[in-house]
Order: sequence, then C-alpha cells, then structure tokens
Amino acid sequence: MTAAQKAAETVDLAGDVREAQERIARAIRVGEMRGDPLCDVLEAISTSLGVQLQLHEAAAERAQLPADPAALVRLEEAAATGADRRAAKLARAHTLRATLFGLAVVIGAVMMAGAGAVWWGQRTQAAAITSIEAGVGARSGTAPMRQRSGSV
Repeated sequence: MTAAQKAAETVDLAGDVREAQERIARAIRVGEMRGDPLCDVLEAISTSLGVQLQLHEAAAERAQLPADPAALVRLEEAAATGADRRAAKLARAHTLRATLFGLAVVIGAVMMAGAGAVWWGQRTQAAAITSIEAGVGARSGTAPMRQRSGSV
C-alpha cells in the first residue's frame, strides 16, 4: 500500500468519523434529547470517535517515519545473540540426552551380558555335575543321583 493510498484511506476515515459525529448531533436535535440522560452518552460516543481518529492519524504518521539505523543494528545484534544462546542451550540439552541414552544402552547391555553369563554358568555347572555323577556311577556301578531320584 503506497503512502497516497494510506493518506486517502485516512481521509476517508476522517470523513466517516465526521459524518458519524454529525448524525449523532442530528439525532440529539431531532429527538429533542437536550435534557435526556442519554444525550450525555451520545455526546461521549461522538467525542470518543474524534479521539480515536486523532490516535489513528498520529499512529499513521509515526509509521511513516524512517527507522533509526542504529536501532536496527541493535535489534539485529539482540536477535543474533538470542539465537546463539538458544542454539547453545539446545546443543547442551541434546548432548545430555544423547549421553544419558548411551549410558542406558551400555547399562542394559552389561545387565543382559550378566544375565546370560549367570544362565550359561548354571547350565555348565549342571552339565558338569551330571557328568561327574555319571562318571562316579560308572565307576561304582550305580546310577547317577538325578536318575535315581527321578529328577531330570
């Protein structure tokens, strides 16, 4: 939107506000509301429309002012610094998360290896005992203890 279009829009807005204020004043005259408590309310509405128009025009003028180059540089530096801090924070969080995950995997692997070693040791020991019992039984001519008791 060009400055001319913005100015035309402001002029149209000003005309609309003046027209609304005139219609309110005409309603007060035609309705003979000079002593009515609603007259004060309608006049307050008309005044607030005028104030809003002034605020709009002041904001439109301020928006057309050129930006201060030093302020733009400060804003750019602040954005870059904030982005750097955010990136560093994310990197630290990611590193911590990855470290904890790796530690959990290592602990899990050690526990699985330990459980496997216990299981393997028990099975090896049971096989060794059975072998010893079979050897003793073969030498003495009796059946191994597990076969006599009926256990596997």
